[in-house]
Amino acid sequence: RTTADELLLVEGGRVEPFPGDLDDYAGRVTTSSGGAGTASTAAHGAAARQARRREAALARQRRQPLVREVRTVEQELEDRQHLLAGIEQELARPELYAEADDGRLQELMVRQGSLRKEIAALEGRWLELQERLESME
Repeated sequence: RTTADELLLVEGGRVEPFPGDLDDYAGRVTTSSGGAGTASTAAHGAAARQARRREAALARQRRQPLVREVRTVEQELEDRQHLLAGIEQELARPELYAEADDGRLQELMVRQGSLRKEIAALEGRWLELQERLESME
């Protein structure tokens, strides 16, 4: 155990005689350092928040090419579905079957089959991209 004739308290840029004994002084230092620990914890918390924000930004940046590709596939899918709806609307006209020109009917049916295949492929690609995006989260 250490002894001292006089205890001085250095705090807030001032030096004053400390009125208590060594045990009082030790308690005060422990209490004061607890406050400093809180400030340190707050600084650590801010750094951790900043690191989380940075990591989230990097994750968004890594996902961005996939997000763009999903949008492209969605637009292509919408375009093909619109074309298919137009063809099916034309195929629903009874006059088309009464006309002597079988070439137009044949052309529409081939195009309908082709669009259905393209739509199925685009839907498969869209699902694949969505799964990859979900796995990145």
